[in-house]
Amino acid sequence: LPAVLELLLLISGLLAFSALISFVLFGPWEPPLAAFASYGSSFYSSFLLLTTTNFPDVALRPYRSSRATVLYFVVFQLTLVFVGLALMLALLYRAYERHMKSEAAVLSANRRRALRAAFALLVHDWQSAGAVDALSAEALPLSRFAPLLARLRPDLSAWQIGVIFEALDARKRGFLDPAEFDAVLCALHVRFESAPPIRAIRAHRLRLRARAMLRDLRVTLALDALVLLNVAL
Repeated sequence: LPAVLELLLLISGLLAFSALISFVLFGPWEPPLAAFASYGSSFYSSFLLLTTTNFPDVALRPYRSSRATVLYFVVFQLTLVFVGLALMLALLYRAYERHMKSEAAVLSANRRRALRAAFALLVHDWQSAGAVDALSAEALPLSRFAPLLARLRPDLSAWQIGVIFEALDARKRGFLDPAEFDAVLCALHVRFESAPPIRAIRAHRLRLRARAMLRDLRVTLALDALVLLNVAL
């Protein structure tokens, strides 16, 4: 805005200066021109020239008296209309663009902060429920994600929620970290065209359960114990 105000003051100064020049040039003419008879009328006529309204009414009478006056009006149009107003419009657009970008940045920061708070609350509830995974401090499993998405999107079935969870789980680890959870808002707009076969749904559920079991610390310790026992034997 300071740059826009500076340009506005510059255009106002040029307008006042052009009004003075037009009054000096056209004021002493005989017969007198009503549009330039005084400095006030000259300023008003210059303002009309700036807005391009009634331009012929202002410019034609001096032009009929002397063809040389076209130089003044051409310079006026080039300086104030085509350059000054164009610069003002460009600065206004740039200021508006910066304002919208700052607004978008604030909204994005607030949304990210709200998502991180929701993620921390869900993980805290999971830990309170007795999670023993070492990564539970920053991991959200399907068992905690599914009720949330089912509440936000009641139209989704269990297999659809599982597909969305797999899509958000970019690293295929069986849980969501805070960065992956940030995309949950995009998941709210997902639309499914048709349901897959029952066999595919069952296979998908078994895959999710197997992934969850393999992530369980107790299952991991049991598998390690079996491997050590096999080696010892």
